[in-house]
Amino acid sequence: MIKKLISKFFVITMLVTIMFDITACGLYKMGHKTPEQNNPEATEEPAQSIKMGIILSGDGGGGESYIHIDGLYQAVDDLGGDAAQLVWNYYVKEEECSAKVNELVSAGCNIIVADHKMYESYIQQAADAFKDVMFVVVSGDTANQANLPNFKNADTNVFEARYVAGVVAGMKLSELHKAGELPDKAYNKKGNIKVGYVGTFPDEECVSGYNSFFLGIRSIMDNVVMDVMYTNSQSAPEAESEAAKKLIDDGCVFIGQHTYSPAVSSAVQEAYEEGNVCYTIGYGRDMLKSAPDAMLTCIKNNWSVYYKYVIESMINETDVDADWAKGFKDNALGFTEFGPSCAEGTTEQVGAVIDSIKNGQLNISDIDKKIDRITELN
Repeated sequence: MIKKLISKFFVITMLVTIMFDITACGLYKMGHKTPEQNNPEATEEPAQSIKMGIILSGDGGGGESYIHIDGLYQAVDDLGGDAAQLVWNYYVKEEECSAKVNELVSAGCNIIVADHKMYESYIQQAADAFKDVMFVVVSGDTANQANLPNFKNADTNVFEARYVAGVVAGMKLSELHKAGELPDKAYNKKGNIKVGYVGTFPDEECVSGYNSFFLGIRSIMDNVVMDVMYTNSQSAPEAESEAAKKLIDDGCVFIGQHTYSPAVSSAVQEAYEEGNVCYTIGYGRDMLKSAPDAMLTCIKNNWSVYYKYVIESMINETDVDADWAKGFKDNALGFTEFGPSCAEGTTEQVGAVIDSIKNGQLNISDIDKKIDRITELN
């Protein structure tokens, strides 16, 4: 179902839900395995005393949990490979959270991290009960109000990367438009170019993300309209693919995405191979292999920045921010390599835009420009 959502506000929160029915637990000494090789084996305890329990909504096979697993591996590896002992808990259902926290506390964990906001109320209660353990909820938003010194929230300013992704898309659209390579169905009755966006839920993160993406496009190409379709699921590859195909059938020549599987990019690549003019930008991890011709680049969340900061803070016994949120300036965001289909000059333009964000010349959340063209395509 196509949603028409109009907004000019940017809310920096992340809401991630992955629906599975399996739970697994494992203890690791990090730095020697990749996320794809996870298995619940115990390892030797490191010399220091940091023991982190991780509550995940998914696993290392993909999705948002994959990004956090990868970030934790990188953080501990950067700190020497034995900076922390990690206890992994996969596919934890919301109603299992409290019991899982009790297990982790009993196992001696002095920090517990949950990768999803759905766990927040349980984690906050645990923080109130276990004063000597630090608790972190990724994408949560109640730590500042809770007034608990051991309860924290963390997120990346991913809307910054969405804006830059829009610049990449806008440059490609401009190139195609000037070359006369866009088909008639790519324009609506008013002559505006059609682009699409596939999201998970109409929540704050998704809305702020596609608004930023749209603003990035319009910084290059003003005559653009965008339609948004939701899967209403955090992990629904079939629905993601169908949404992308529907948008392409409606004439969209660029598809943005707030989804975690390569389903959207694969659908765009398939359309490209069938002779359609259509491109995309991935999210979360490198998806270039799923769309070697149609993929321009992929947004990356670099969670190792946060996890390294937390582990070092615990080792040094220094305070951790109650509501941590970082972006390009702190290298918490990035992009994969740029694909061969990018418009000429894309790399240079992206570098310039990111520099302007880093030095404060461009503040995406302060752009006072009404999003008045996220409307029906026809």
